[in-house]
Amino acid sequence: MELRKVRAEIHSMLSKYNVKSFDELDEKISNGKLSETDTFEDFTRLDYLEATREKIEKLLGAIS
Repeated sequence: MELRKVRAEIHSMLSKYNVKSFDELDEKISNGKLSETDTFEDFTRLDYLEATREKIEKLLGAIS
């Protein structure tokens, strides 16, 4: 259930910036296609969500 919420929020955030991954968002910011100031909060939230998703998936893998 928690994994589903995290994935949904990640998807929503990626859709907001029309990107398919955290790395693509980072690239757009680095290239100046998106403002670092305008995306900072979402960028840091997305980084946190990606790390959380990985932890949950790793824990689920350990119990299966």
